[in-house]
Amino acid sequence: MRFLHLLIRIKNTDSSIKFYRDNFGCEVVNQKTSPRGNKLTFLSLPGNDAVMELCEFPENKNKNFRIEDDLFHIAFGVKNMEETYKKMRKNGVKFTEGSSKDKMCFVEDPDGYEIELIEK
Repeated sequence: MRFLHLLIRIKNTDSSIKFYRDNFGCEVVNQKTSPRGNKLTFLSLPGNDAVMELCEFPENKNKNFRIEDDLFHIAFGVKNMEETYKKMRKNGVKFTEGSSKDKMCFVEDPDGYEIELIEK
């Protein structure tokens, strides 16, 4: 058995693609509209088999969208926390915990999803 993908609901596809592309190196591998009218975008991270599915609901269903605190988080391994921290700060990423000197930090994506960064 293999883990294939994770779906997260988002507010805006373009801002989410930019965030995950510019900060993590993710690439768009597929985009389509679901039968329910949801805009679906599949992102991959080179060297990984699993993908992340971004799901933007139609505007009339997306008005009051918000992420609950500690709903879940996504974790990424980074080679060098100090370099990653500097790059993400330059890109305007919001750090919620940790510093460039730590082996683990937390950031938020454009929708407020918590992302854990672990130096490996």
